[in-house]
Amino acid sequence: MSAPASILQSLEALPSLDQTFGAVLLGSFIGLMLYGLTIHQSFRYFRLYPTDAPYLKATVRVAARPRHRDVADSYHYLVTNYFNPLGLLDGVW
Repeated sequence: MSAPASILQSLEALPSLDQTFGAVLLGSFIGLMLYGLTIHQSFRYFRLYPTDAPYLKATVRVAARPRHRDVADSYHYLVTNYFNPLGLLDGVW
């Protein structure tokens, strides 16, 4: 028996994804909201304090750098591989 056939047989019944990918989806939503707050606060900082020291501005830039990896991962699992149980077997990283 080939490897893909045995994988398909072991996944005849779709697993319940409520406890796993539901948490990924909610975590992505909360992370996006917090990232939006970070961007808003960074924008306000640069607008209100244009004469601050360069090291402070650099610290804010580092703190506000894009963190979109978790959103890309959840998109891969929840949208690209929707109803594709074999897509759950390979990691995105």
